[in-house]
Amino acid sequence: MGRAAKSALADRAGERDSRIARARQRRLELDKDKEARDARIDQAVADVYLAQDERDDAVKVIEGAEVKMGEAIVRILAEGVPMAQVAELTELSVNQVQKLKAAPAEVGGPATGADKSAGRATSVAPSETGTSGGPAGVSSASRESATEPAAS
Repeated sequence: MGRAAKSALADRAGERDSRIARARQRRLELDKDKEARDARIDQAVADVYLAQDERDDAVKVIEGAEVKMGEAIVRILAEGVPMAQVAELTELSVNQVQKLKAAPAEVGGPATGADKSAGRATSVAPSETGTSGGPAGVSSASRESATEPAAS
């Protein structure tokens, strides 16, 4: 091989080496970007987990407030106030009143559901005996005991 051929091979090898060096440099730059991207993704995932925990805590607070509202609605209904009037008094829709009235039983856990399925009335809401809450002057305890034999 002549000098010209060796020189051409050396030039090609030099070009190749310089391209390899540029490729290596570019890869390292991309790796840095990848590391930064991975760190941003990890941070965002951690933020999602934290937000989920916050949401779960907020749901518990809301459920607790709904139970309190439901208990108060049951007390109002026990006084013989019609459901529509309860809705007006509380500035809620009738559907919201009905939903909230059921909230204490839903959150009450399995014991409440088991008592109802076994035929024992737990906190029987007046609306279960009619929208007016039953006849005036009849206590909720009387209505509860009146429903026990029929449910058995």
